[in-house]
Amino acid sequence: MQQKFDMFLEEGWTSDVCVCTDCTREIEAGKLHFLIKEDDIVEPEEDETRGESLYDSALKQLETMDHTRAIDAALAYRSLSSKLMEFLRPFASNGKVVTNQDIQSFFEQQKDSSS
Repeated sequence: MQQKFDMFLEEGWTSDVCVCTDCTREIEAGKLHFLIKEDDIVEPEEDETRGESLYDSALKQLETMDHTRAIDAALAYRSLSSKLMEFLRPFASNGKVVTNQDIQSFFEQQKDSSS
């Protein structure tokens, strides 16, 4: 089974790959052409809100919405925030570490209850 994946490597890493005849043959036999093939480098988009607080970014976004949608968004945020706090309270009171799986489970429950 062949699985696709992304690789994030330092700039110039290809200069460390040996491209002698023997190594090139091994690379091709292993179907690892990406090691010697020049690919376009994908740069992340510029973050326009970089340096702003999450609060300021959210306020700017709310200002672009019509009044009804802005109120709906604020209410949905407050509801989600309350549910998340309720979910996390037992972890805090028991001194238990919250794992990524715990958070994913919370959001899955929210998704299931909204559908």
